[in-house]
Amino acid sequence: MLICLFSLSGVGYAGELLVAADASARVSAGPVALLSVSGRSAGQNGGLQTVSAAVSAARNDHFEPAFTYLFSHLNSYRRDVKAHAETLVVLEWAKRYEDAVVLALSRPDLQLPLYAIKSAARSARRAGLLDDADLFTQTGLDRAPDDPELLSTKIHLLGDRGRLDEGLALATVALQQYPQHADLWLGKYYLQLLRKEIYAALASVQRALELTPSRYARRELIYSLERCGMPQRALERLEADPTLVTVDELFRLRRSANAAEIRWGSFVPPLQEQRYAETDQALATLDLLLAELQTADLKKLVLHQRVLLFNRLVALRDRRYMQPVIDLWRLLVRAGIEVPDYALQAVADALLYLRRPEESAILYADLLQRKPLNHTSAIGLYYSLHEANRYDEATELITRLAAGLTPWERRKGYREPEQNPDNFSADLVAGLDRLYRNELELAEQRIGDLYLKAPHNSELRKAFGDVQSARRRPRTAQWLFEQGLANEPKHPGLQAALADSFLLRRQWRLAEKSIARLINLYPDEGTTLRLQDEWQRRNLRILEGRVSLGIGDSPSVAGRELDFLLRGWTRPLDYDWRLGAYIENRRAKLQEGDAVRTYVGGAFQRLTPDWSWFGQLGLADVARKPWSAELTGRYQPQDHWAAYFGLSHNGKAVALRALESGTGGNELLLGGEWWRHESLSASLEFSLLDYDDGNLRSSLSGSLRKRLRSGPTLMLDNIVRVTTTSNSQSGGFYFAPEADLRIEDELQLRWISWRWYADTFTQRASFSTGGYWQQNYGLSVPFGIAYAHEWELLRRRLLIEYGPSISLNYYDGDAEAHFGFYLAFTWRY
Repeated sequence: MLICLFSLSGVGYAGELLVAADASARVSAGPVALLSVSGRSAGQNGGLQTVSAAVSAARNDHFEPAFTYLFSHLNSYRRDVKAHAETLVVLEWAKRYEDAVVLALSRPDLQLPLYAIKSAARSARRAGLLDDADLFTQTGLDRAPDDPELLSTKIHLLGDRGRLDEGLALATVALQQYPQHADLWLGKYYLQLLRKEIYAALASVQRALELTPSRYARRELIYSLERCGMPQRALERLEADPTLVTVDELFRLRRSANAAEIRWGSFVPPLQEQRYAETDQALATLDLLLAELQTADLKKLVLHQRVLLFNRLVALRDRRYMQPVIDLWRLLVRAGIEVPDYALQAVADALLYLRRPEESAILYADLLQRKPLNHTSAIGLYYSLHEANRYDEATELITRLAAGLTPWERRKGYREPEQNPDNFSADLVAGLDRLYRNELELAEQRIGDLYLKAPHNSELRKAFGDVQSARRRPRTAQWLFEQGLANEPKHPGLQAALADSFLLRRQWRLAEKSIARLINLYPDEGTTLRLQDEWQRRNLRILEGRVSLGIGDSPSVAGRELDFLLRGWTRPLDYDWRLGAYIENRRAKLQEGDAVRTYVGGAFQRLTPDWSWFGQLGLADVARKPWSAELTGRYQPQDHWAAYFGLSHNGKAVALRALESGTGGNELLLGGEWWRHESLSASLEFSLLDYDDGNLRSSLSGSLRKRLRSGPTLMLDNIVRVTTTSNSQSGGFYFAPEADLRIEDELQLRWISWRWYADTFTQRASFSTGGYWQQNYGLSVPFGIAYAHEWELLRRRLLIEYGPSISLNYYDGDAEAHFGFYLAFTWRY
C-alpha cells in the first residue's frame, strides 16, 4: 500500500522513503505524512541547531520543530547513523509508528545501534506490522541474544500471533535469567491475559509494578484488578492517579465498581441483611452517577446512562423492589432500548416474584434460547413452569438439567477441578421437585442421598427438614433446622424453616419472635411474606358453619334430617386459647313426628405443642335433656403416634330420636393413631355410651389408610375400616343392634383442579363398599358414594366445602337409601 509523504526538499530524502516503502511489501499501513520542510528557514525550526537539541525538544512534546530539524538534517546527512537512530526513537515517542517502520526499512545499509532496532521493533508491533516487528526483533537478537528488552518484545510478538505456550515458555526461561526485569514480567502478564489466567496475570503485573512503576504497569494493574472482580480497589488506585485513563474510562470504572456492589455476578454475601445494606448503598451510588450524567462532558454519555439503568434493574431486583423493576423495564422497552440478558434476568425474576409466572416463563425461555448454558435462567424457568401448574414440563426440564451437568468442573485460572455449583443446585432442585409434586417417598430418597453426602450443608439440611415435615415428622424437621442453625446461625432459609416449624408445632411464642425477627431482617423476602401472612391468618377471628341435609326411605327410620351449626371464635388469648359461642339446630322428620332441638352455648379451644383441647357447653330450648356438654383432648408426644379421648353428655353420638323421647346418654371415647408417614397410618378407637334407659353401648373400631398414588394434582387413598358394636338392651325405639360388625373398604380421590399459589379448587370423590352383619338379621352389602368441591380462597382465609352423597345402609334388616348434601365454611377475619 502506498505510504504518502510530503516532500522533503523536492525529490531528495522523501523520494528515497517512497521508493523504500513501495519496495517493501511488508509495510502495509494507512496513509502517513511526514512533516514538510520545503521553504522553511532555520528560524522555522524553533532555533534548533543539533540533533540532541531536537531530541530534547521532542522529549518536551515539541514534536513539530523537532521533526522539522531532524528531517532537514537527514536530508543533508543521509548516512548519519545517530540521526537515523534518534529520529526512530522520536517517531516512537510521537506514536508515528508506521513512519518509524518506513524510516527503518528505507536504509538497510546502515548499521543502526541496538536501541534504535528495539525502537523500530516496538513501533512495528504497535503499527500491527508483525512481520516487520519479527524482522527487527530477530536482527537485534542476532546481535544480543540475551537482551531482556528484545526478549520482552519477542514474547509480546508470540502472544500477538497466538503462540501462547511458546511465548510462556520463553518468558519463564527469560525471567529465570532476569527476574528483576519489569518488561519480561509485563510480557508474561500479556500472555497470561490472552490465556484468560486473570489471577496469574494480576500477580505478574503486580511484580512488574514493584520493579518499575511505569505508567503502563500502573494502568494495567487497574484493569487487572477490575478483571479479577476487584473494581473498588482498582478505582481507589485510579482516584489517586486519574490521569492514567480518559474521563470516560474513569466513569466506566466507577460504573463497574458500582455494578460489583450490586453483585450481579455469582458471589452472594453470606448474610442477607448484609446484601440488603450493600444493595441500598449501591443504589444510592448509582443514583448519584445518574445525576452526574446530567452535567458531565462524556463522549459515551448514552452508553453510560443505559448501562447504569440496566444495573439499576439488577439492584432493584436484589433489593426485592420488584414492581419498580417492571416499571423501569417497560420504560426502556417503550424507548426502543434493547435490554441485555443479565438485566432481563432481573426482569424475569421480578415477574416470578410478583406471581406472574406465565410472563416470566417467556423471558426465561428466551434467555435460554440465546444462551442454553445459562443455569440461572434454567432454574428460573423451572419455578415459572411449576408455579404456572405446568408440572410435567417443569419436571422434564429439571431432570434434563441435572443429568446434563457434571459434579466437577475445571475453571479457568485454576489448576485443580472444583465442585460444580450448578450441578449441586440442579440436583437439589430436582429433589425438591419431587417434594413439590407430593411424591414424598422419591423426594426423601433423592434429598436424603444428597444430605448423607454433605450433612453440614445448610441448603441440604433445610431441604431434608422440609421433606420430614411434609412426611408428618415435624419434630424431626425442627431438630434438623436447629442443628443447622447451630452451624450457621445467620442462614435465612433455615431461620424461615424453623419459624415455619414453630407454627406447625403450635409453639406460638417462639413463632412470633422468629417471624418478627425475619420481618425486621428480610422484610421483602417471599418466604418472610408468606410466614407473616400465616401468622396474621392464625391471629384472626374465626367464623365456621355447617348445614347438612339428609333424606332416607327406610320404613323403620324414614325421615328427613337437617342439621345447622354456626360457631364463632375470638382471636387467640394468651397465645394458646380461643373462646367461642355457637348455635346448633338439629331437626328430623320422623314417623312418630317432628324432632327439633336447638342448642346455644359457649366453647373453648386450647392448642399447645403436645396437646389440643376442645370443649363446649350448650343449653337446649326443651324441658327434657336441656343441656349437652363435650370435652375432647389429643396428646401427641412424638412424630409417629398420638392418643385422644372424649367425654360427652347428650352429644352427637346420642340419636336425636332418643333425645326427643327423653333418653340421653354419657359417652367415653378412647383412641390412638399411629403413622409411619403421610402415606401409611392406622387408628384404633373404643367408646362406651351409657344411655339413661339402662342400655350400654360399646364400640370398637379400627382403620388402616394407605396412599395408593400421590402427585402434584391427584391423590388416591385406600381406607379399610372395621367396626363392631354391641348393646346391652336392643330393640328399643332407637337403633340399637344386639351386636353387629361392619367391614368397609373406601377409595378416596382428591384432585386439585385449579391452583393459584395459596388459593385452590379441589374436587373430592369417594366410593365405599364392604359387608355388614347384624345379629339376627344376617349379612348385607352397604355402599356409599360421595362427591365434594373444596375452595380455599383469599390466601386461605376462606374455606368452602359442599357436595352430595348417596348411600345404602341396613337397619334391622331394612335397607335405607340415603341422600345427603352438606355445605360448610370457615372464614377467618
